[in-house]
Formats: sequence, C-alpha cells, structure tokens
Amino acid sequence: MKAKFLYIVFLSVLVSSCVATKKKGDISKAKQFWHNTTALYNGYFNAREILQLTELAMAEESQDNYTALLPLYDYQITPDAAPYHEDLDKAIEKVARVSALHGPSYWIDDCYVLMGQAQYMKRDYESAEETLEFFKEEFTADNPYSTFYKKQQGTKKTSAQRKREREIEQRQREEERQIKDKAREDEKKERDKLKKDEKKARDKAKKEEQKARDKERKARAKAKKKGQRYVPPVKAQETIDKERAEAQKKALKDTKEQIEEEAEEEDEEEEGDDEKKEDKDQKDKAFNHEPAYYDGLLWLAKTYIERERFSAAEATLRRVANVESVQKSTRNSMSLIYADLYIKKGDYTEAISNLDNAIEGEKKKKRRARYSYIKGQLYERMGMNSEALASYEQCKSFNPDFVMEFNADLNRIRLDQSSGLASSDKSVDKLLKMLKEEKYDFYHSDIYFAIAEIKRNEGNLEEAKYAYQNSVRNNLDNLPLKIESYYRLANMFFDAEEYATAKYYYDSTTMVMPKTDIRYADADNLAKNLSQIAKNIEIINAEEEGLRLASLSDKELRKVAIDRIKEQNIPISRGDNNSGAVSIPKSNYRLNVSSFFAYNPVSIQKGIDDFNRIWGDVELKDNWRTSSGGSFEITEEEDAFDEDDISDEMIAEVLKDIPSSKVQKDLSKKKIQDAKFELGRLYREKLENLEKGVEEHEDLYSNYNNFYKEEELLFYLYLSNKDLGRMRKAKQYKKDLSEKYPDSEYLKILDDPGYAERLLSNEGSIESFYDKVYSQFNNDNHEKVLKMIGTVEEKYPEETSYKSKFALLEAMSIGSTRGKDEYMIALDDMVKKYPSADETIRAKEILRFLKGDDAAFDPVLFTEGAQSFEKEEDKLHYGMVVVYKLDDFKTNEVKEDINKYIKKHHNLDRLSLSNIGLNRDLDSQIILIRKFENEESAMDFYDGVLAKDAEFIQEDINYDFLMVTQNNYREIIKKRSIKEYLQFFEQNY
Repeated sequence: MKAKFLYIVFLSVLVSSCVATKKKGDISKAKQFWHNTTALYNGYFNAREILQLTELAMAEESQDNYTALLPLYDYQITPDAAPYHEDLDKAIEKVARVSALHGPSYWIDDCYVLMGQAQYMKRDYESAEETLEFFKEEFTADNPYSTFYKKQQGTKKTSAQRKREREIEQRQREEERQIKDKAREDEKKERDKLKKDEKKARDKAKKEEQKARDKERKARAKAKKKGQRYVPPVKAQETIDKERAEAQKKALKDTKEQIEEEAEEEDEEEEGDDEKKEDKDQKDKAFNHEPAYYDGLLWLAKTYIERERFSAAEATLRRVANVESVQKSTRNSMSLIYADLYIKKGDYTEAISNLDNAIEGEKKKKRRARYSYIKGQLYERMGMNSEALASYEQCKSFNPDFVMEFNADLNRIRLDQSSGLASSDKSVDKLLKMLKEEKYDFYHSDIYFAIAEIKRNEGNLEEAKYAYQNSVRNNLDNLPLKIESYYRLANMFFDAEEYATAKYYYDSTTMVMPKTDIRYADADNLAKNLSQIAKNIEIINAEEEGLRLASLSDKELRKVAIDRIKEQNIPISRGDNNSGAVSIPKSNYRLNVSSFFAYNPVSIQKGIDDFNRIWGDVELKDNWRTSSGGSFEITEEEDAFDEDDISDEMIAEVLKDIPSSKVQKDLSKKKIQDAKFELGRLYREKLENLEKGVEEHEDLYSNYNNFYKEEELLFYLYLSNKDLGRMRKAKQYKKDLSEKYPDSEYLKILDDPGYAERLLSNEGSIESFYDKVYSQFNNDNHEKVLKMIGTVEEKYPEETSYKSKFALLEAMSIGSTRGKDEYMIALDDMVKKYPSADETIRAKEILRFLKGDDAAFDPVLFTEGAQSFEKEEDKLHYGMVVVYKLDDFKTNEVKEDINKYIKKHHNLDRLSLSNIGLNRDLDSQIILIRKFENEESAMDFYDGVLAKDAEFIQEDINYDFLMVTQNNYREIIKKRSIKEYLQFFEQNY
C-alpha cells in the first residue's frame, strides 16, 4: 500500500512537471529538486566521504619528521601522495560527473571546490589552480555571465536581498548575545562585590569572636583564682543584631545563587535552541543551499601558496577577509592559511602571530598542540630560544600525543645546552638517563640523534658522527629520522673531505630518501660523482697497505694475520674430516679493520672495501658510556677463540694477496699511479676541489718516476695551479712539459687555443661517441646505452675498431636490465663474434664467473701464470671440459652429450672420456677427452666444437672448454685451479 502511494505521488509530480508551461531555459521545481537531491547524495556526498577518508589515511599512515619544520596540515605529512592518487581520482571523477549531468543543481559550486581540493591533495597544484580559478570566475555574484549570477535570476529574492537579510539576522543575534553578555558581566561584578563584603564581615566577626573568647578565658581564670564560679554574661543586643544580619546575608546569597542557576538554565535552553536551529539548517541544506564561494577562495589561496604566487594568495585572502558575513570557522581557517603563507615567505614573526590566532580559534587540543610545537620550531629558527622553550611548554599543556611530547622534551634539553642554561655534559647525561627508561625503548634513535645535535653544536664533530651512527643502528621504524642521520653523516664526511666514506653515506641516503625530497637530486648527484672517487681511494689504500705489509718480516706478518683473524671472528670448523679449515673473506690487504669501520679514524681510510660486508653485520646494541670528559667509548668484544686454534693454513689464506714478487709489487705501484692520476682529475672535474686535485697530482709527479701519462699529468698540473693563481708553479710545469714532450698535443693546446677548437670539431667521431656511451654506462643508464649502441651501425657503417668495445658494453647493459640468462647469451655471442679482441678476455672472465667460477676475477699476473706452463706444439694434447656445481647424474648426462658429438663428427679418431674432481671448494670437475697427436689436431677439434657448441653439450649448463698438453694438465691438477691456465691458453692458442 505504501509503495503504491509513493508511485502515485511520483507519477503526479512527473506529469505536472511535463505539462507545466515554462519559459525557455527554465526547469520545473520537481526537476530542480531532482537535480539538487541527486547531485548532493549520489555524487557530492560520496566524493566528500572518499576525500575525508583519504585525508585521514594520509595523516595516520605517515610519520612526522621532527628534525624538520612540521607541516601545518595533517595531510601534508606524507612526502609522497602517489599511493593515494587512485582514491583522489575517484572523488574527482564523481564530482566531475555531477557537474556534467546536473548543471542546474545548487551543489555544482561545492563540486568544483571539492575537485580543486582533491587535486591539491594529489600535489597537482597546477590543475588545482586552473580548477579553482575557473570556479572563482564562474560562481561569483559580481559576474553577470557566471553560472551563479544566472541561477539567481527569476527567483523571488535577489542574492543581495538574501545576503542583507542574513546580515540583519546575524546582527540581531549578535546584539542579543551582547546584551546577555553585558547582563552576565554586571551580575558577575555584583557577585564579586558581595563576596568581598561577605569576606570582610566574616573576618571582622572572627576577630570579635576571638576577642570575646580571650576575654572569657581571662575571666574564667580570674574567677578560678578567687575560688568563685564563672557565670557567662547575657548576649548584648548588638551581638544579637549582628547574628541576625549574618543570617539575612546568607538568605540573600542563597537567593542570588538560585537566580544565577535559573539564568544559566535559560542560557542553556537558548543555546540548545540555537543548536536545534543549526541542525534544522543542516537538514534543510539540500533545499536551502549555502554557496561554497569563500571556501573555494581559501583553497585557491592555499594553492597559490604552494605555487609560490604569494601576492595572489594575499590578495585572495584579503578579498575573503573584507566580507563581514564570512563565518567564524572560515576566519579561523584564514589564520592558519596566513601562517602557512608567511612561513613559506620566511616571515616567521607574522607566521607566529597568525599561529597564535589559530590556536585561540581552534577547539581541538591536538591541533593546538601541533601549532604550538611549530611555533617553537619557528622561534628556534629565529634564534629566540627562550620563546621556543615557552612554546614547547605550551604544546605540552595541550596534552599532545606521546611522540610530540617526547620530542618537545628533547628540544628543551637541546635548547638548554645551546642557550647556555646547561652544559653539554649535563644535557647529554639527561639524554643517557632517558635511554635507561623503559618507556623510551623504541625511541633510542631519537635520543642518539639529539646527542649528535648537541655534540655538533659544540663543535665535537667526531662524537657527533658516532652519535648519528648509533641513531641509525638503533632506528627501528623512524624513516624520516634515518634519512636525516644518513644525510647529515654524508655531508659531514664530505665537508671533512673524506670522500670515500661520504659516498657510501650518500648511497644510503638515496636508498631511503623519497625522490620527491628537494635534497634527493643533490644527494644522488654527489653519490654518482663520488663513485669513481671512492673506487680510486679504495685502490690506493689497498695497494699502499699491501706494499706496507710486504715490507714486514715473516714474524710481523704472522702477528698481523692473527690479529686480523681475531678481529673478524673468523669461524673455525672443528670437524674430523676438515680440521682447521676456515672460510675467510678476501682480505684485500685490510688486516686491521674494526668491527664497525667508522668507529676507528684509521679504518675510515683503510676499511672502505669491507664496508658492504661489515655494514650488515653491525650488532644492534647500546654500548655508549660517559667518561669524566663526557666523551663516548665503544666496548670491544672478547676474542672468539685462542691463538692456538689458528692454523698455518689460515694465516697463509689471509696473507695470500700480499704482493711478494717484484712483478706483483710493480703492478701494485702501477695501480696506485693510475688511481692517483684519476683521483686528481676527478677532484678537479667532479667536485671542483682544485686543492685536492693538485695534492694527488703533485704527489704522483714527485714520488713516481716514468708515469706513462706524465704529459697529461703535467697538463693538469699547469691548469689547476693556474686556476689557483699559482702562476710560478704553473709556468714550471709548462716548462717541464715542453722540455720532456716538445711534440705533445697538450702543449699545442696550451700554446694555441684554436687547436683545442679544431680538436672539438671532431666531436662526431666514433671515439667521441664511444666516450658518451661509456659515460652513460658509468652512470648506470643502461637502457640509454642500449639505445645508443643500436644506432652505431647506422652512424658508423664502415668502422670496425670499436665494435668489440660496443659489444661488451651492450652485453653488460643487458645483464643489468634483463637478467643472467640473457647476459650469458650476449657474452657468448660476443666471444664467438670477436674471438681475438682484447675485450673478449674480459667477457670470458665474466662468463666463467656466471658459470660458477668464483675466482674468475682474481688478479692473475700474466708473466707468473705463464711460467708454470709450457707451449708444446708437437706433444700430445687433451680436450678439457670443466663443469661447475653438477652432481654425478648431470655430469654423466654431459658425458653422454660429448660421446654423441664425437660419434657423429669424430667417429674414426678413437677418442675416449674420463672425469676427475678438480676443486671441491668450487665444486668443479674435469671431463677429459683423450687424446690428440699434437696442437694442430687438438685445435681442429676445438674450432669444430665452437662452431657446433649446441651439439657438443645439449644441456643448459655452465662449462669451460680448453685444450691442454699432458704436462700442463698435471700442473693444473696440482694447482687444483684452471684460472692461471685460462690466461695461458688465451695468450698462446
């Protein structure tokens, strides 16, 4: 029955709306009602819900960075709004649909404001500005062509009339409230006066009573002394009158209190009526819509601020401020927007003033606490520490959450030190005591960070570094703080010109810092620029340490090795079958690295190559303690085992990379020279640190004779000294260049500037193009490398000298972008295509490593490797297939493949197969193909295998194939390694 009734009502409304006579462009009331209701509840309401939930999520799922100025708005905490774009786009889509389908609705202005708000929260400020500027023009009552103006035409009351009526009504309500407030104030004054009079009367009565009691006590004592009975006097009429007056006053007071209670009840009833009226207004909003124009202007002002259009933002805010009818809540919002504007402009005084207004107008204590905390931060930036302390105290008075209150306490301790109210040691002691409190267990990283700030503030940079490092090590989930610690450490090491360490901290910074952070580009650029610098510093430190150790006696070396084993806590295997065996990481000459490299100033320079390994092994524990001077010490762990447990094999393994022969020492010196030359050039070109560049180059020129790039070295020494204004030195280096290398290209460049320009005209050569490709490769732009190499054939069809170089870069870029399998295929193709190129040696090393040879990149001196093997062309040869990490079943399958190949292509050669283990640690075996009469027949077989490798071994496995004489084969078995023979084979076959 109810459904039928509703159907009849709907049908009658529909018919009446269809037959009503209307002017062109007018719509019926029923249709207007439909547009308003549908726009509000089907579109705008849902979009607003999405927006509010997203705003809440952006606040709750993000973490404030208390080392930086807090944002004023909760939804600005997250550094990256990308995870919320999908939800915000849904909200935009809903209000856009409402705007398109329900143009006559009164809720279109709200939809545009919400659209601009969602775009603002997406950080798409340009789109938000466009939307809200359109809204500003389209919905103003001053523009006769606007949507708002047209909607008001034909109504019974104009917009101006309704506006005046609202203003009059508001003034009347305000006047009534003022009258009530005045009456309450007068009553309060009367009550206060009455209370004062009553207090005076009570005090006077107490004194009179005390006098009477004293008088009575004396009278009693006197009567007792005389042996008489004391009779109290009858009350005087005056006393009786006084008591009566007191009773009357009490009755009057009770009456007044009753009147006040009744007045308060009346006020509460009136306030309740106001609330009911406001509720009714809310319920009637769908039919009696309030324009969202001024809210839209506020969002436009906020957008202008983010776009740094500060003048436009101020003009927009003034436009809203000049309207008397603007609601109180809107004016409170304006105070916060003004504060944001002045913060962005750097006018902290005005920002603080507006924050005070925002605090006064804000009802929620959490927000008032936040604004007070930001005030403290602004006062700190202005150097007004006492005002900052007061603001942090104000923040605590508003009962903020635990984290904000905790950070306010940290700031107070830090400010006490920086203001001179407390010594550094006293402030640090307070922080160290906090470490022992259970409630701060999850905030040790924050406390160490505060210690670091105090130490840095007093100029104790070494202890500041240690504290920042402890902050990182104890950081559980505070990502903003970890970013700040890494970034500060990177900058401190960079400023100290400890570039190798700085590089690793910049790397760590870019790993955790969001790309939206304005500092990211700087940190990333420094990390890349320092990459080659760090690499060359490592080489110099490693080789110099190796040469230093090589000069020690055997006894001294043994002691160094034992100390190294103890420091690294290298585990000892005590099994019966392998007693004394040990797995030792490559020492690379670093025999004195501490448990964490940055705790030891020496190891900062000498321990860089072990950084990645050590970084992951740092134990997370607090081992700080204060001495009398307030400094920090690190407790060392006890030795993991006794010296008697260390075997000669272990010592030999640790010392195996120390250069011992003249050839090895010469090679170390050459590496140092190359690294110093490159380091000096990088200091000049990447960091523009001419002093450091000259220091490295002059050390190279003075201490290393016959450097093979000496003419280029002299060229750089001339340029850098000239740029530093050291003309006498510059002229001397130019003189050396002209005397030693009179035909040098570099000398021609110095004497004839036009010569350099003519060289630059050769920019389009393949050499220049290769340098560009290699530069992209060094910067890890591998996709760019592949694109550039793809154009080589088209650009340089006749060139062949660089093809193997491009092929290697292409293969390595494929490995970086497409994985191991495609990497191996590309390397294998290159080896076949360019078998005799120098780059092929490197490609084979990489292939061997990918196939399982962990020692593929171990440095092998060609001279020493060759002396172990002999070239015997007429001797018997074997084919040698080396396979890695295969079980017996797979090894037998490989042998079957080789047998099939031999039967198909060499059936009459009477070849046989056998296999033997090569190296148990590397899990490698040799499958031997016996036998060939001489080198020529062996290499015929070898070339055939290369041409038909898919038939030779059909399984997708990793292997090396070589030809070897009987004597050389015995030497390989003795060494239990093919790495040296690989070099010999590549040189001689």
